[in-house]
Amino acid sequence: MADLATIEVNRHDNAVVAVIHGDVDLSNIDVVRRKLDAALEAGTIRHIVDLTHTTFIDSVGIHLLFALAESLRTRRQELRIAVPDESSVARVLRLTDVPSVIPMFSDVAGALAATDDFNF
Repeated sequence: MADLATIEVNRHDNAVVAVIHGDVDLSNIDVVRRKLDAALEAGTIRHIVDLTHTTFIDSVGIHLLFALAESLRTRRQELRIAVPDESSVARVLRLTDVPSVIPMFSDVAGALAATDDFNF
């Protein structure tokens, strides 16, 4: 069983950034889901999940990202992902076509700086 992932929440002027440290898999997905749900703020338009320190993500983690993006979209909020291009997590996200649904950036600064071109 993998150690529970830890989630650190940082607030910026126009965004909430949830930094996931560790693995995201079937053994801890319920805890990760609850922590991410608690981190999201109703009044904030942009939410960023920072996977820079995420060492592994499996299919349930990817499903969580898709579900989170859809949930936020229905509330007229946005999800962005920050993950280094060369990481194994980024490769998995690209293989599963995550960037076609959720904008991906190589770092949090890029995700914060990107213009608002989100269509509700």
